[in-house]
Amino acid sequence: MVNKEKIIFGTWPISGDFTQKYELEKGLSLLNYALEKGIYCFDTAPNYGNGNAEQLLGTFIKDCPKKEITITTKIGNSSKDVKSFDYDDILAEMDNSIKRLNRIPDRLLFHNPRIEEEELLNLHEKLKIKLSGIKIGISLARFNKYSEDFLSRFPIIQYDHNIFYSELDGKKFNAEIEARSIFASGILTNKFVNNNINNMNFKFPKNDKRSSWFIPPRSNMISAITTMMDHLISSNYSKYSIEKAAFKYVENCNPNKMVIGFTNSRHIDNVLDWLECSRMCGNLFRNLELIKSSKIKLW
Repeated sequence: MVNKEKIIFGTWPISGDFTQKYELEKGLSLLNYALEKGIYCFDTAPNYGNGNAEQLLGTFIKDCPKKEITITTKIGNSSKDVKSFDYDDILAEMDNSIKRLNRIPDRLLFHNPRIEEEELLNLHEKLKIKLSGIKIGISLARFNKYSEDFLSRFPIIQYDHNIFYSELDGKKFNAEIEARSIFASGILTNKFVNNNINNMNFKFPKNDKRSSWFIPPRSNMISAITTMMDHLISSNYSKYSIEKAAFKYVENCNPNKMVIGFTNSRHIDNVLDWLECSRMCGNLFRNLELIKSSKIKLW
């Protein structure tokens, strides 16, 4: 039986922040398709598309026949992309999120915090009292070092996990562990790899949020790693594509949930099909681990 509850629909890629233009009707169609396929959990944030993603979910929710859907949004960034972990600022933006979403979210995540741990824990305690009934977790900032004691205070921990980057051992925590950026913001998809794997000079358009970090030497190294993956898979594992291998690699690490930024119905179908497949064979997993450990940090 396919465990569809493992999948969370991440809305950032359909917010207009990436190359794909924000289109309300297409977004609604995709959200409804996901719901029909049994995906009931959705992840968003105020700064995704400057409020577009929350607005899209709010429109979707109004006509949604399923009341059991779960909405996670984030705190610490405003719809104007201003970061603040001030208590009053968070409550003010929370009110705006509720208006855009047309409901109170089920869960909140501190969004990529890079402030003193004690300061954030104090804020966490105040918000738990003010927003009782809402689970409040944390979405980790890449490269930021957090103590195990600090992370153990949160019921939900969301973090980047892909063939390029991962710094969390989720087994250490009694929390819901959510892997995000499984396809590295679209880089580990078949379309991107097939079109750009040998193009060291590829650049995202300036209006794409990825343009600021997909630059040399990082982009050159990403191309080198994906080339190694492609050679390994095409030579020895014909049942896999880059995209399927990226998904099954993270699944093998046993996160409780996997946040997927869907952009089309084919991607939804593929992910649900991959969930039905047996676990990644040990040899392929170990070879991907070797590729991952053989390089310096790309991010």
